[in-house]
Amino acid sequence: MQKFISFLVWSLLLLLLILVFQNLDPVTIRLLFRNVDVPAALLIGMSWLAGALTARPLTRMLMKTVRKDSQVESASTAAGTTSSPQSPESPASS
Repeated sequence: MQKFISFLVWSLLLLLLILVFQNLDPVTIRLLFRNVDVPAALLIGMSWLAGALTARPLTRMLMKTVRKDSQVESASTAAGTTSSPQSPESPASS
């Protein structure tokens, strides 16, 4: 199992190196009134980092909400009260 994990890590590192060396061409980014030239690989890495940093707090917040909902549901089931799903109101007929 350890050999498989080691192989997987080395394969991913090799793919990462290929990605970096294939994307060394500069890309121009326009930020308000400035133009910034950065390698495409750096832009890809910065985008990935921004996504990872954004996803972490959102995931934690979602997990807290799910836990809270499951605790409320288990508490109501233990108390003998069940909440039935409410049907949306039907439109009034005229």
